[in-house]
Formats: sequence, C-alpha cells, structure tokens
Amino acid sequence: MQAFKRFYYDLAPDAQAKAIEAAMSQALAVARPVLTAHCEVAQRIGERLGLSDEIRRNLGQIYERWDGKGLPRGLSGEEVLPAVRLITLAQDAIALSDAVGIDGMAETIGSRADGPYEADLARLVSANAAMLMRGIGATIDRETILALEPDPPVTLDEGACDEAFLAIADMIDMRMPFTQGHSRMVSELAAGAGARIGLPAADVRALRWSGCIHDIGELVVPVATWMRNGPLSVRERDAAQLHAYYGERALASFGHDGDAMGALVLRHHERLDGSGYHRKVGGSDLSPAARILAAAEAFQTSREE
Repeated sequence: MQAFKRFYYDLAPDAQAKAIEAAMSQALAVARPVLTAHCEVAQRIGERLGLSDEIRRNLGQIYERWDGKGLPRGLSGEEVLPAVRLITLAQDAIALSDAVGIDGMAETIGSRADGPYEADLARLVSANAAMLMRGIGATIDRETILALEPDPPVTLDEGACDEAFLAIADMIDMRMPFTQGHSRMVSELAAGAGARIGLPAADVRALRWSGCIHDIGELVVPVATWMRNGPLSVRERDAAQLHAYYGERALASFGHDGDAMGALVLRHHERLDGSGYHRKVGGSDLSPAARILAAAEAFQTSREE
C-alpha cells in the first residue's frame, strides 16, 4: 500500500484512491511472474555463490505458504521446507509487531494457525511472543553478523571474490529492466581504464569491485522512484541522489578492506567542476581512480536506453 501511495503521490486524493484500488485488483496477476522470477534469480545467484543444494531449494520456495496459497508453485504442508515455514512466519511476526504491537501480533499469528502457518509453529510464536521478540530492535552490526559464522570461517580468494561481486552486480541490476548488465559493464570499463593508465594493481582491483557494486545504495530507494515517468518530488530526488552515500555506508561494514571501494562508490556521481552529487565536491577531492569510475558510469549510462 505504501509503495502504491508513493507511486501515485502526484494524484488528487480521490484519484489516488481509485488508482490504488485498480492496482490492488491486478496485484496478484502482476506479482505471480515477478515473484516466480525472484525465486529463479535467487537460486541462480545462490549457485554462482557456491551455496549448497539445500539452501538453493529453500530460495526457490521463499514465497510458499503452509495452506498452499503461496507462490510460485502453490506448495502446501510438508512440501514447504522447514526453513521456509520459519522464515515466512518470522518476517510476518516482525511486520505485524511494527504495525499492531507484540500483543496484536501474537493474536493475529495465533488466529492464522493452519492457514498461512503450520499450526504448531503459529501456536509456539503466539504463546511466546514477548520472549521471542526480546531484543529485536537491537543494533545489528558487522561484529554481530560475523559472530554467527560457523567455525572455522570461510574466506574467498581473489578469483572467487570476482565471481561474488559479479553476482551482486547482477542482483542489483535485475531490479529494473533498463539496468540489466549496467554494473558489470561499468566494472569492465573502469578496471580496463585503470590498467591502461598504469594504476597500481590494488587500485585496479578496487575499481573492478567498486564498479560491480557502485549502485548497491540504490537498494535503499523504492523501485517506483527509479521507474517514474516524470519529475521526482524533492524528497524522492534527495533520496535518489543519496544512493552513493548509502553505498559507501554499506561498504563500511567490510571494515578496513572496504575503505578503498567505499571511497570510490561515494564519489561515483561527482564531477570535476563540482556539479555532481551528493557532496558536490570538485577535482581536488577526486583521485584518479574516482575520476575513472565516475567517467565509466557516465559513459555506460549514456549507452543505455
């Protein structure tokens, strides 16, 4: 509903309500192929990242439900894998808690036993909601996530990192039809230019990886904003221009190893004359690698529809 309101923000209230009603009536027909594609893409990315067959099977069911009313295959009961049953219930519990509070969430989850959720799981969550939601608002930082990793930790060599960054690039670009292949081409152009002018190998590698993920901050901005035919509101424009900042903050979670990439991603829309965004810095703040990434991104964008 909020996504529709953002999409139809420029309509008068009555017209907006009618447009949302019409869109909602077609939502399932639109959602079915989209969610089916989500599952297929998730499985392909999982394969490229070397995830196990078991995890990839779960990714193929992420929208299925216990009562068979999910997507894309309408699986039901024990056909839905245990992890999927838990994840579906967990994400609904969090959304409901935000909307109606923990007590309201517990009541709603309990009422849906043997509907969207397996009855035993629904009753378990409903009866223990306060305990299960304890600490749910705590800050999740890099150390929290790394502490969950099985021991011994798994690391990737440079070649495997290249494949992982390409997989992330394709995931970012799949959100919209007109960005297919954009990030991997920016990466190829930037790394090629860096090597051509003789930058150190570490800088070329940073360009190659930064080119893949330079638009990762776009994931923070609603797709409807990028897809709009017409001018953006001031708030939408500000959010869109801040995607470089969001990308740099995402890379900060890499720790020291992400600093070089973060510095490039932060500046990939800046210009020598200060006319870029979001910081509007000039040439004195732009390293040779930053200039190359910005030029590669602008050049590739100019070649796209």
